[in-house]
Amino acid sequence: KTITNNFNGPTGIARDSKGNIYVANFAKDSIERVKPDGTREIYVEKVGIKGPVGIAVDDFDNIYVANYNGNSIVMISPDKDITVLIDRIVKPYYLF
Repeated sequence: KTITNNFNGPTGIARDSKGNIYVANFAKDSIERVKPDGTREIYVEKVGIKGPVGIAVDDFDNIYVANYNGNSIVMISPDKDITVLIDRIVKPYYLF
């Protein structure tokens, strides 16, 4: 089953503790989630996300996003709450 078509500028990928894969979709200002069964959904779109590039997930399944066009690093909680962790950082790229 192909789940990678129709991404518009995928730039980062990370996996959480439940086996979900998150993809930073740069051109659509979104983070998409691919579940272990292959189901794909838009996890977060546009709200606080502007040109996501780097993406990482911590042990608590918080998602960290290098918001390239938003000049910030944001955290998305498992409840989809978005918090700006660092603001006014010029064009952040990768996260580890």
